[in-house]
Amino acid sequence: MNRLYVLQVLTGKEIEIRDHLIGLGMTAYVPRETVMLHCGGIWSEEERIVFSSYVFVELCFSGEKYYSLRKIDGVLRLLELQNGEAAALTGIEAKNILLMCPTENPLPLSTVEIVDGNPVTVSGILKEYADKGMSIKYDKHRRRATLFIPFMGEWKKISLSFKILKNLNPAAG
Repeated sequence: MNRLYVLQVLTGKEIEIRDHLIGLGMTAYVPRETVMLHCGGIWSEEERIVFSSYVFVELCFSGEKYYSLRKIDGVLRLLELQNGEAAALTGIEAKNILLMCPTENPLPLSTVEIVDGNPVTVSGILKEYADKGMSIKYDKHRRRATLFIPFMGEWKKISLSFKILKNLNPAAG
């Protein structure tokens, strides 16, 4: 049965290693997002890897697969949970990672509307996490949302970007 495992890789080689794994017939993911950057008074969009230095790979684990992964240039290790044994992500952990990889493209920006001074997620990955009941902290100035997801038996803090829906009718409040 295929499960989702986590490879720690050299920073900057995530996409190259993912593509190499896909070339070997494996299913591999590198969650990426579109981020909003503010420079010189102008907001622009840029692509960013959500989990720097990690590649997620679906496989039916065996010693042979382990050694074939270790031979790939740039792969540092397979993350382990306990006792030095390779550990797959739990079902909920895997679902949260796969939610960030709906296509090969980076996640589009989530859309947030400001209602009575409070951010309300309208669409995107943040809406999906909010609908699951996850607590999200919004920084309207930086246009970043922070949340914690379960990852390898711990809570991992992630930061995702969003765009603010413009109020087209300022008189409406």
